[in-house]
Amino acid sequence: MPPERHLSDRDQYLLKILSITTVINYQQLKRIYGDKKHYHYRRSRQLQDRGLIILDGKHVRITGSGMKEATGKERVYYPKSSQYDHRVKLAEISMSLTNWEVYSSLEIKRRTSLNDSALINMYIENSGRGYAIYILARNPEASTITRIKNELDDLSFYGIQRAIVFCSYDNNYNSANKFGRFYRDTSLTELLLLPFPDQIKKTDTMVMLKYVNHMKKINAKIRNQFQEYQLSNRSFADFEKENEYITSLVFNDLIKKTQLFNYMQGAVKKEKKKTRILCLESQSKEYSLDFPEVEQTIIHPGKEKTYASNQ
Repeated sequence: MPPERHLSDRDQYLLKILSITTVINYQQLKRIYGDKKHYHYRRSRQLQDRGLIILDGKHVRITGSGMKEATGKERVYYPKSSQYDHRVKLAEISMSLTNWEVYSSLEIKRRTSLNDSALINMYIENSGRGYAIYILARNPEASTITRIKNELDDLSFYGIQRAIVFCSYDNNYNSANKFGRFYRDTSLTELLLLPFPDQIKKTDTMVMLKYVNHMKKINAKIRNQFQEYQLSNRSFADFEKENEYITSLVFNDLIKKTQLFNYMQGAVKKEKKKTRILCLESQSKEYSLDFPEVEQTIIHPGKEKTYASNQ
């Protein structure tokens, strides 16, 4: 078979990402192939000639033939051009979370019998631990947030216990504040509210995606650093010993955060037990506002010594 007809590992990876998101942009295409003498451009032309993809301005779309090559199923649901940027963000998540199995919105709806109109954007899973993924627009309508929250509360009926909501945290539009810094009673066991600004190259965003990709390793390192503590059976804490609770909010779990808030409003006065939050430096200011009376330990997941300082 001529080289241009053979599908390389990178070709197959491209089709895999497109089978999940339908659309990527040219910057993501370059990252998949590398920018070696514009090879990505020549190769994408060859794949288009074979009918596997469509080059659409600054974007790349998958065809029915490309979808069949990637998944065995030919049908493609094309988004409107106004939704391309949203699909590019989904592709960024898919390409960043290399330690996770990623399922498209359509695939997870098929697997769980979620309604076709459900707003879930994708689903990720690692070693049996899965999260529904949602991305909020920079300035979402209140009705959209209400729909997402109602859907989140119903996910457990479909066997989904955890979710991640990506929001913008920039100065002009802060969809994280619109979503809320705490959460109501729900059947979910985890609800992570994480930054994903419009500018997908923003450093904080890419770092957080890296942390999510290595979530299991980071949690294990944190546990190793607190070996003298026992695992806590309290809903708001991860570890405890006789006179102290430790709560990790590195991944901004709104369920745990809300339970900690409720504890600080009541039972803490009876127990008189010290409470400490583990968080990233970028989270410290927000958590200081939410829990002014709680000590913080700043976590540096990328360094050999996971935690470094108290605030």
